[in-house]
Amino acid sequence: MAPETLEDAIADSISDSISDSIAGSISDTISDSIEHAMRGAMMHEWPVPEIRVHPMPKPKVVPRIW
Repeated sequence: MAPETLEDAIADSISDSISDSIAGSISDTISDSIEHAMRGAMMHEWPVPEIRVHPMPKPKVVPRIW
């Protein structure tokens, strides 16, 4: 629908540019936040879980009585 007057055209133009600017700003902020979080996660020293190896238990020798 075409704007009817010059004022409508100006208002539509301003409205479109403001909404585009806000959408772009939100998108940039989200992508920056994700990038920052990823960088922080990669640089963080994650604790290495300690793996304890238990020796195999010796089999019990049961004397057989014949």
